[in-house]
Amino acid sequence: MKRMQAGLLVRMGAGMLQCAGAAPQVAHRVTRLLVDAELAGHPRHGIERLSYYLEQIVQGRLVPDATAVVVSQTPASVVLDGCQGFGELALDQAVALAAGKAVDQGVAAVVIRRAHGVGRLSPFVEQLAEQGQVALLMANGMSRQPVVVPYGAAAPCLGANPVAMAVPRRTGCLALDMATCTTRSGQDPTAIQHPFGGVSAHKGYGLNLVVELLAGALTGAGCAGQSERPGHGALLLSVQVADFVAYDAFVAEVEDLLAFVRSTRMVDAAGDGALLLPGEPERMRRAESLARGLPVDPTTWERLMAAGRRVGWEPESESRGPASD
Repeated sequence: MKRMQAGLLVRMGAGMLQCAGAAPQVAHRVTRLLVDAELAGHPRHGIERLSYYLEQIVQGRLVPDATAVVVSQTPASVVLDGCQGFGELALDQAVALAAGKAVDQGVAAVVIRRAHGVGRLSPFVEQLAEQGQVALLMANGMSRQPVVVPYGAAAPCLGANPVAMAVPRRTGCLALDMATCTTRSGQDPTAIQHPFGGVSAHKGYGLNLVVELLAGALTGAGCAGQSERPGHGALLLSVQVADFVAYDAFVAEVEDLLAFVRSTRMVDAAGDGALLLPGEPERMRRAESLARGLPVDPTTWERLMAAGRRVGWEPESESRGPASD
């Protein structure tokens, strides 16, 4: 496996997106989020997604210079139209709006419709948690590419339909980010998946279906089964902790619970591994990847180079190929 430094990948990716029509700050923000996902050990939302974005721009399905617009709003809610632009940018705007309205009203809800892929969700809920808010975010998939087979069914008709939540801590936050289906392997984004849960997969299926409705029907983005539905939908909810309970008491309760959970005896009593909280495996992978460089799959690399060439990007000498281990 080859390895590359994160900074070089960000420069490369941003250059490719600029060649495809994205503004420099937009190109850098989107690529940084993709590389951060790669650092955290989530290649499905990492640099392999960059080649997909470039292909979508060439096909006219992703508008690289689009900006989300406010369709309507109330003191505690906003409806955003993503205008087929980068879903990550629409979510950035949603986070800023939700944060302000939750401060003013105690709670806030922002929905997004007609956004392109939103990528990994945890960076957005983490931003709100670090401002003293509890956040919940969910998104549905593209209707033309169903990949999840409902429990007991024979064919896919739903998307991966991820959900993320974040809770403030004394320092940082606790974040959970998960798809409501099994994780695919390999490079095929259309690989068939099943609801998570194994013998209890009916629970994963139920959650997947509810996310589809909340991120699709409630947002006005549309649900699976509508072949002409443009883009993704997303629902972001934020709660100002201090409007419900004393903030210091809340974070003390959070820390007490997490300490109690960590004190639980491990199954392997002889092992020296500590019980991990949600988000900690990603932090560990990020630290390792920053130190050693990111492993780059040869197939992903070749596909990325081909996509870059299609938009007129030419590699610098230092980015002509990843270094060996």
